[in-house]
Amino acid sequence: MALFERMLSTQSVMLIYIIIGVVLQKTNIINKDNRNVFRKLVLYVVLPSMILSSYLNGYTYEQIKSGFWVIIFGAISCLIGLLVSKLLWKNYEKNIRGMLNFGTMFSNSGSMGFVVISMVFGELGVFYSSLYLISTMPLMWTLGIMQFNETTKTKLTFKKLVSNPNIIVIVIGLLLVLFRVKVPSTIVNIVNGIGGMTAPLTMFLIGAALGECNFKDMFKPIVLKLSFVRLILMPLLLWIIYIIFFRGTIAIQVAVVLCAMPIANTTVVLAEEHGQDYRFASISIVASTLLSIITVPLITLLF
Repeated sequence: MALFERMLSTQSVMLIYIIIGVVLQKTNIINKDNRNVFRKLVLYVVLPSMILSSYLNGYTYEQIKSGFWVIIFGAISCLIGLLVSKLLWKNYEKNIRGMLNFGTMFSNSGSMGFVVISMVFGELGVFYSSLYLISTMPLMWTLGIMQFNETTKTKLTFKKLVSNPNIIVIVIGLLLVLFRVKVPSTIVNIVNGIGGMTAPLTMFLIGAALGECNFKDMFKPIVLKLSFVRLILMPLLLWIIYIIFFRGTIAIQVAVVLCAMPIANTTVVLAEEHGQDYRFASISIVASTLLSIITVPLITLLF
């Protein structure tokens, strides 16, 4: 019960951000004319800072070695999600298929995942969470983006891929870790400060989009089906691997919990970026976030 209450408190913060986003939309502070500015701010400044901040912890060789399977599990989660998405969503409309695929493959393991893991597993869990991102973030900005381009006319060229700010910061982060570069504390504080805005700004965008939607849309069968796949099916598939090969391993427990997080906030930003139905993405994220208040604690009971 204590774990559920802590999770409820965390989710309440996210819901407040969403409500603020709705208010910003209703008061015309965020509107169709300036929403693109907020979206680009998140996609090209705030989110890359959050990604880079996960690589500035000064990992030792022993820590990286102990978290090796977390990195592998992150990749396994995405690849299993890709397989599941191809089986489940192949016959759905083009304007939502990319989001269905992306939402199945990627959870909110960043902003929300870090908060939940820190409450459940402490500092060690936060470290493992950062290693989880080492594999999931590159896949998000390669295989993930390809899910949107698969259903739109936009072509993912090599030039566009390597010029993506998130790919750039991931490469920089890996180099910092491999060569054990000591980053000045001032830069670390700046990066952490900007990256810390990821959750509220992204949720503001979700709330603003939600303000334009019908609340009843959250109960559409496709929204509930996607939420079930993201919150129940995906973590259970990873849990089976955990039970067979890694029972009792804290690092893999962290990976399973991260996989059990709601649909990634980035989904709504990328949906709008690629001209897909971002309102559907917003509704799906909100629905999965609400349902995760119950499902995430239930998943942890399996360990």
